[in-house]
Amino acid sequence: MAHDIYDDHEQGERVRKWLSENSASLVIGVVAAFAVYFGWDQYLNFQANQKIQAAQTYEGFESSINSNQVDAAEAQLSQLETHYSDNLLADLAALRLAAKMVEDGNLDRATSLLSGLRSSQHTGIADIAGLRLARLFIARDQAQQALDVIASVSASDELEAVVAEVRGDALVRLGRTDDAKAAYEAAVTAIGGNPRPALEMKLEHLKAGDAPVAMEQAS
Repeated sequence: MAHDIYDDHEQGERVRKWLSENSASLVIGVVAAFAVYFGWDQYLNFQANQKIQAAQTYEGFESSINSNQVDAAEAQLSQLETHYSDNLLADLAALRLAAKMVEDGNLDRATSLLSGLRSSQHTGIADIAGLRLARLFIARDQAQQALDVIASVSASDELEAVVAEVRGDALVRLGRTDDAKAAYEAAVTAIGGNPRPALEMKLEHLKAGDAPVAMEQAS
């Protein structure tokens, strides 16, 4: 029993000695743990607040677009890009403003916006912007630029038919009717052989050798 008590006493002394020697490290470790915990909590709160603020800014942007206040919309897009550039809403706002610029005939600004979105890190945004930019180039009689853009767009299952059709539109503009017909046929195949009327009309005009009409449809 005395041996057991001595062992307990000895172990207690060792523990006290270890605590004495390492108390500073323990305090630092506990403080660091609390800092990490509360720091992470603050980070999560910050992230949540950022999302709320981005959503509010985007809501204001939409209101400006819908009321035709383009200058205000431009300012709100600038806020989204500056403060919430990693938020999807910033890219969606740029797409929306580009569409508005096309409606207003400001094709230079639309081209700039869509070109900037080609480097988006959000899935699908870069490809959507690429397709719209290619169509814009075709409308501006810059068919080769359209082909260059289309070549870098991912022809995923969802976009395969659209990519092929836009490629066909550009090829028609370049007078490459055989290649355009092949592109339109690929688009028809990609959507299961049931093309929408506009695509079917383009293809039928090319088959009939009526390239000028197909070119008009491509615009």
